Amino acid sequence: MKLSYALGMRILKYLTLALALTLTGVLSASTIELIPDRDLSTIEAEMSASPPHTFTGVVRDYSLDLGVDPESGRLSVANFRFNFADFDTDNSKRDRKMLKWLDHISWPDAQFTLIRVDETGDGLVAIGEFSMHGLTKTVEIPFSMTRKSGRFTLDATTTLDHRDWELPKVRLLIFTVNPVLKVRIHL
Repeated sequence: MKLSYALGMRILKYLTLALALTLTGVLSASTIELIPDRDLSTIEAEMSASPPHTFTGVVRDYSLDLGVDPESGRLSVANFRFNFADFDTDNSKRDRKMLKWLDHISWPDAQFTLIRVDETGDGLVAIGEFSMHGLTKTVEIPFSMTRKSGRFTLDATTTLDHRDWELPKVRLLIFTVNPVLKVRIHL
């Protein structure tokens, strides 16, 4: 009797393990993870100021989880996070002032989390929550996504107004920075 019970428990254990592995395969098959080529990818923001000039900041380091639905090839997961200390305008003095203006000590990170993707007459729009400076706002980011030889390319351009996150307009003597910045993403 003990042998049969032990054998039955062992079989149950293996069946449970097989079921768990099967479910894991089903769950992971619902999304294909995309891994960006960081050498070919760019995430940047262009700002303008008066007297007229523009400058661009680049996010040098970030965390990014991307996934597509395996059947449709549509973007289904996008979680992007970066620390403002990794935003580089190629001017260390300006970067230090920006971090102070952002209150980087209290609010070091920015994050975007995809809620859904909508199709419009003009293409695709990623709708998600963008958090920075202690506030979260829903944003819409038009983008295009192509697939060629098993590689995906995602391009997006949008504008953000930093006043929506209760950050003040930047004024320094005769300089005023436009609060609307242009964000460009190429992955």
